[in-house]
Amino acid sequence: MLEKTLLKWLIMKLKMVKVKLHIIYKIVFFIFLFTVVSRGFFELFLEKKTAFLVQIIIISFFIITSLLFFKVKLSSKYLSIQALIFVVFVFSAIFSSIITIYLENGGAPFFYSGIMCFLAFVSIFISSFNINKTWKIDIGKMIVILVLLLFGVAVYEQVTNTLMPGAWWLGTTVRPASLTGSKQHYAIILSILTLYLFQYWLILRENTYLIGFFLGVIGVFLSLTRSGAMILFLAFLPYLCYKFYIKHVMKIKKTVLLYLVIGGIFGIVFLLIYFDLQFFFDRMLSSIDTKSAGNGERLKAWFRGIDMMLTSNNLLLGQYTGVVTNATRTVTNTKSFVVESGTLQMLLNFGVIGFLSFYFILFNIFSRIKKNQVFLFFVLFSFLCSTIVYQSIETIPFIVLVSLIPLVSNNIKTLSSIK
Repeated sequence: MLEKTLLKWLIMKLKMVKVKLHIIYKIVFFIFLFTVVSRGFFELFLEKKTAFLVQIIIISFFIITSLLFFKVKLSSKYLSIQALIFVVFVFSAIFSSIITIYLENGGAPFFYSGIMCFLAFVSIFISSFNINKTWKIDIGKMIVILVLLLFGVAVYEQVTNTLMPGAWWLGTTVRPASLTGSKQHYAIILSILTLYLFQYWLILRENTYLIGFFLGVIGVFLSLTRSGAMILFLAFLPYLCYKFYIKHVMKIKKTVLLYLVIGGIFGIVFLLIYFDLQFFFDRMLSSIDTKSAGNGERLKAWFRGIDMMLTSNNLLLGQYTGVVTNATRTVTNTKSFVVESGTLQMLLNFGVIGFLSFYFILFNIFSRIKKNQVFLFFVLFSFLCSTIVYQSIETIPFIVLVSLIPLVSNNIKTLSSIK
């Protein structure tokens, strides 16, 4: 009798531990997500270099504790393929760095190689995670909270003309950075989170995700940064073609349509009261105008990068490691420049071998997307295409958030099975 009582007590304690681990991991996961998107928040108290270091430490802590303490499992087959490609990239980065030093092209070759190897390493592990399904963690709700935080701070910036770290002016209007530390990062981060919420809504049909998505789209539009709008466009255009040309008709409930109409009305009223609506449309349309502010410089940077690539003697391995980047001059005192394109940047830094291996690590994420979540395939397509014209390939938020696709996909499947 005593043994049975002790056994029941032990089982009860074990269940309590599971509950506690479940709650603790929710908190740890949200802190991790918040850290990834909120470098600007840390810059309110710390130097920019220190803020970067805080991000690296917390991301590393999250991966280590997930594996060792919370016993998060990894997809072994996927991990083995990614690890093999990672080895190829590491060797490519080492040889590229040696060539750059030998040719005395400047930069900080091994430092930059270390940054990119770290990003590749983080991407592989995060995209390999299989979180315990019994914990019922709702990543979508965490993303909604992040969207609300980022959107709220950005609106506050524009309404009060307050500049957060990384924000800037476009005429008399603030280009907000919110908590991200960069006006460019804000638009890209918000567009990524917004696309994830749309996939949550497509499967689970919960209004919370739809509201978060709706606010995210408005936030991207108000950001005055065309990169975010491009990511949304590149995801939705092929998806809509798939849905309508393949004759998969979306069924939207009347109540959902009512919420959309009401939300749209309030959104338009808000825009008309606080902003010049025509100004925002002009800004978005200017992305195809080569004479528009920023586009002329971007074209010059692209042509410079293409010229360097065509005249390179080491296109296979690269010869400008740590030279063609924004990261080294941000963190170190070494001079560098940008070519406003992630693909050109990778080719010039690490050559064809490094470029292909790094992009394959990101591309292979598609193998972990659930087949019924078609929209996420187009989302990944959008992310990779956007790096052709933006240098987001070397940034922590972009790489980490892209690597979350398998976790998002698995989480949606888990939540839909218990609904």
